[in-house]
Amino acid sequence: MSKSWWRSVANAGSLLTAGLSQQACRNTAEGGEIAYYFLKVVNFSSEKGSFMKALRIFILCVTTMLFGLSTALAKEIVGYAEKTRIYPGELDVRTRVDTGANLSSLHCECISPIKRNGEDWVSFTVMNFTGEKISLQKKVHRIATIKRHFGETQERFVIELGICLGSIYRETEVTLINRAGLTYPMLVGRRFMGSDFLVDTAEKYINEPKCEIPLNK
Repeated sequence: MSKSWWRSVANAGSLLTAGLSQQACRNTAEGGEIAYYFLKVVNFSSEKGSFMKALRIFILCVTTMLFGLSTALAKEIVGYAEKTRIYPGELDVRTRVDTGANLSSLHCECISPIKRNGEDWVSFTVMNFTGEKISLQKKVHRIATIKRHFGETQERFVIELGICLGSIYRETEVTLINRAGLTYPMLVGRRFMGSDFLVDTAEKYINEPKCEIPLNK
């Protein structure tokens, strides 16, 4: 084992001491060779404590990698665009996954406030995945004031919809907006996604909706 490699191990040890275990693992285990080098370091004892230092690095790196793997496997992997299924109606909609947006939004036509039993509702038309237009009515949850990119503000109806993305179903707030010409009528934001998704920005339509839906939806 070369002295230059051992210096990288020592540097990795310093990084681990600083709490930068992932960087340390990258410095000492590129290409998945950490186990190989660890077995060789057993015979390398030119300086006192070298074996125990390498052992600590090995254990911490393996623990870090296993934790990262288990965390990644526990998340739902989606592309930057997916088919979502919205409820009520069980409609499949072209959707952009937007980690830069907080609230989800839905492009609708014919957005009209109505009254039902003295309560504020809204009727609107949604285009599904195949281009068919579907009319829906939902109770107005609240009115949101949205600040646009160019500084103006806009008031939007906010409703609650059930959304299925991959295998995860949640009911979440969705703003209604009429923006003609959008490729993706639905935009799913961070409030829906939480910490349960990993977004592959190079892929789209890789995770079909397959949620277990409550019976009353």
